[in-house]
Amino acid sequence: SPKKNNQVISMFVGTTTVEDDFETYGDKGFFDYFEEDCCLTTEEEDEEPLWNTEIYISTLMDFGSDETAFGTTDKSTKQDMEEWLLDSGATCGVTNDNSRMTNLVPSDKLITIGNGEKVSTLSQGTVTLNCENGEEFRMTDVYYAPKFTKNIISMNKLIDEKWHFSIADTSEFIFKNSTTNSVIHFGRNQHDKLYYLRRTRDFPTESVHSAIKTEVDINLARGMLGHPDPRTVRAMALKMGWTLTGTQQPCGSCALAKGRAKAVPKSTQNKATSPGERLFLDISGPYADSLNQNKYWLRVVDDFSRYGWDCFLPRKSGVATPILNLLNKNKASGKLCKYLRCDNAGENESHIQRICAENNITLEMTAPNTPQMNGVVERSFAVCKTRAFATMYCAKFTLESQALLWPDAISLVTKLSNLMPRAGLKNDPHSLWFGEHSPPNKILNHLQPFGRVAYVTDRTKIKGKFEVRSLKCVFVGYATDHSGDTFKFFNPDTRKI
Repeated sequence: SPKKNNQVISMFVGTTTVEDDFETYGDKGFFDYFEEDCCLTTEEEDEEPLWNTEIYISTLMDFGSDETAFGTTDKSTKQDMEEWLLDSGATCGVTNDNSRMTNLVPSDKLITIGNGEKVSTLSQGTVTLNCENGEEFRMTDVYYAPKFTKNIISMNKLIDEKWHFSIADTSEFIFKNSTTNSVIHFGRNQHDKLYYLRRTRDFPTESVHSAIKTEVDINLARGMLGHPDPRTVRAMALKMGWTLTGTQQPCGSCALAKGRAKAVPKSTQNKATSPGERLFLDISGPYADSLNQNKYWLRVVDDFSRYGWDCFLPRKSGVATPILNLLNKNKASGKLCKYLRCDNAGENESHIQRICAENNITLEMTAPNTPQMNGVVERSFAVCKTRAFATMYCAKFTLESQALLWPDAISLVTKLSNLMPRAGLKNDPHSLWFGEHSPPNKILNHLQPFGRVAYVTDRTKIKGKFEVRSLKCVFVGYATDHSGDTFKFFNPDTRKI
């Protein structure tokens, strides 16, 4: 009935802990609580009440943080007395301990509690408690929710199962079953003023042999286990003792979330048998403008020897000329190219296709978004670039100097890499490309650290008597198509090589 300032709007047992707010109505044993204690405010009175949902628990709970996976828990106090809270607003029973539960089936339903929060359940089954007269009190369709801190008995469900009040007052509730004459006693807790049933849990006498229902649909099992792969689902089902039923259907959620490209091998299945037979090429960039205004890096790697070449371009469209020059140079030395592999970028389609057609070369273009199909040169890019950066960083080049001289650092690293042994190769790339009996590259006899300061003789013919005769420069690599003791130097004053 309405009261001043505090309007009674519902009748739930166990929804308030303030003793002064209770008012008894005869011997019915129902208790009122006030508007501020209710999960539904007057502003929401036109909305659908939460207790009309499929599963509702009116008692406000404090939840733990640890979830237990679906299965039997191992508790050391199974034979201890359990407390079950009587809740007139609950639509089902709930427990936080699934030990000695029977007829267990997986559950993914949510429980709505009095403050509107939703709590997940892991399974549903039957709980059997011992009554005062030695008989069994069996509760069916009890949900296992490990985050609950209290076990809940639904008063509505008791009434539906032909339990009725025998005694109801401020100290205790006693229910009696009109069919079996069994009695259960709920005593009032003096601390929180709520009503609890305190009994031990046991297996029902007719089903001690089995506590788990083992048949689970394979598609439901996949969802409960977090969408793992089918092999993991079957392995977990074996561990849980489930018998998987049904036919596995394609999972649209897995297809959307786990979509990935087909696995592509990182190496060529048909490897080249001679130097120059198959070449891998690719272009990287743009980078900062170098001294020669180049910002693209063209790299070519031989499949047989892993010998590499570099060329630096101001534009991608200039790729045809260095490729054609390299092919002609190799052809003149008896190394005929039969296969050329590159990605399907626009500059390759327009220029490389024409070159391959004119020279009777089979063009092997990779599929879109599959750089691993051209992995030889792609990995070569990564290794060479990081080594070149390390050489400039060790030389203490400024960012401005690195932007100007990155092609020279890369050229130096490539020339040295061609002379070094490689994993998986019988010899170094230089020996495999030119032949084992070819003379060694003389660069190895004149090695210098990148960035070393040197004084280069000034060859200007006319000088004053007291003018300097040399220029202070920085070593940046070895000259191409020269002897091994011909070096390249950078003059910081003139910004020239």
